[in-house]
Amino acid sequence: MGIVIKIGQGAKPGIGGHLPGSKVTPVISQVRRIPIGIDALSPAPHHDIYSIEDLKQRIDALKEATGKPVFVKVAATNYIPYIAAGIARMGADGIIIDGHGAGTGATPLVVRDNIGIPIELAIASVDRMLREEGLRDRVTLIAAGRVSTADDAAKLMALGADAVSMGTALLISMGCAMARTCHRGNCPAGITSKITDGSVIVDYDFALRSSRNFLTAFMEELRLILDYLGIDDVRKLVGRRDLLRGRCIDGITAKVLGIREVNCESSDEALINPGSTWTPDYSIYATQLVRTGDVVIVSMGSRGPPEVEPPKRLIDWLRLDGAQVTKPAIDPYRRT
Repeated sequence: MGIVIKIGQGAKPGIGGHLPGSKVTPVISQVRRIPIGIDALSPAPHHDIYSIEDLKQRIDALKEATGKPVFVKVAATNYIPYIAAGIARMGADGIIIDGHGAGTGATPLVVRDNIGIPIELAIASVDRMLREEGLRDRVTLIAAGRVSTADDAAKLMALGADAVSMGTALLISMGCAMARTCHRGNCPAGITSKITDGSVIVDYDFALRSSRNFLTAFMEELRLILDYLGIDDVRKLVGRRDLLRGRCIDGITAKVLGIREVNCESSDEALINPGSTWTPDYSIYATQLVRTGDVVIVSMGSRGPPEVEPPKRLIDWLRLDGAQVTKPAIDPYRRT
């Protein structure tokens, strides 16, 4: 349907792909022409794109060769409004912005948890910049990174996205158990298993049926949201910041999002104090550092909260922590 020039992704902005040696099997070694058992590092730079003019040349060449629309995928960072404006001026048909915390197969912990910004902030600032520069109608703006429900989609579209992209949510619908072992090649659901004899193979019939059900329910829920808002076309939701309110967020964040700030009405101080319910255990990563003497490589999304601000409600914390269904010892919320 189209072509994507991938410059970066939300889980690891600024660096390329990382395929751990444990997943470089004979088959992968032959395909990628790298030694068996050796890490494969795929650098982020495209070696024929070192300037914005180079990007235009690549976009024009791909359009000429294929006749298909060309999108550019970038990570959400502080400079994303300026980057997006440049991409739009170079003739891209669309921009895919991947926010902080997006899922991944393997990423260094220090990069995953400390680089990048939430997709909400990125989309709002990019939409505003493109409108100010008169470029908004030139490109399709796609939001990615922790989009898992119709609520997420509606909010991002109201902030300026034309569409949303889902990754981890669909993997979960296909059977992903959030074991966070994508990078080790022993996925219990078979979705990211290495290609060797005896590896778990994904149940394709279940994956197809479940992902179809998920998307059907997702679209139906979005229709209900639009109906409640009195909107008859999802495209009319794009940029409707007036429909959003910022509850329990600071004034600066509300200004960046372009929405009206609403005072936090909760009386439970323990739940409205930023960060009070978010307590990730980093001791396991310290142990890995001691044993390997190298950077810690992890999987799936960031341990940071999916909201713009640290979680205010207990359910926001349980959303990720309680998803560890394959580790009963640390999963008191969903043990049966």
